Amino acid sequence: MASVDLGRIKLKWQGTYSGGTAYTPDDVVYYVDNNIGSSYICVTASTGNAPSSGGTAHSSWNYLAKGMGGGNTLQSKYARTNSVISSSNNYNDKYYGNNYGSSNGTQILSITITPQSSTSHFQIWYSGDHACGGNAHASSAIFHGSTRVTTTCTNNYAGDAGGMHMSAWIDTTGLSGSQTIQVRNMGSQNGSTQYVNSDHSGNNKNTYAYLQVHEIED
Repeated sequence: MASVDLGRIKLKWQGTYSGGTAYTPDDVVYYVDNNIGSSYICVTASTGNAPSSGGTAHSSWNYLAKGMGGGNTLQSKYARTNSVISSSNNYNDKYYGNNYGSSNGTQILSITITPQSSTSHFQIWYSGDHACGGNAHASSAIFHGSTRVTTTCTNNYAGDAGGMHMSAWIDTTGLSGSQTIQVRNMGSQNGSTQYVNSDHSGNNKNTYAYLQVHEIED
């Protein structure tokens, strides 16, 4: 029969760290510090001393396997609609000089999201089928609250239809509480009606417009 050297059985897995548990050397725990999960080994008897803070291990603990920072998806939110959404908003020129605020045009989709971290960013993606009822330059935009984040546009002849796509990101540094991110149908530069999910005459194509917001840890 093979012999077992009990002196070489050292590590003792204790699961997720708990502040009320008394740990002794060679106890191993899992702990999340600054949104990064790592495993730690106790090197000095300890109670109530978190394994690390701000990425620096406490003197009672050593890293056993340190997690990688950045790139973690903290949360995702989605919205979609297959309703026909139209706007005859006239923003007067193709350079968006007028009538281009967060209350102009018609809202297509909106998502409310509260950041879980102050060192992350919101990754935003929108896609939808659009058409315009006249020969016009038509546009849509992403807004963060009342701030325009980015735009996309098309040049149309009557009867044209096509897709509009936008992507953007917003840092969460300095943000507090829930944040509203919306996509708006801004109409056209001459007031010709721009449609979402329909042809150039407003007939429902039963397609969908989509909005996604992902919070990614930096």
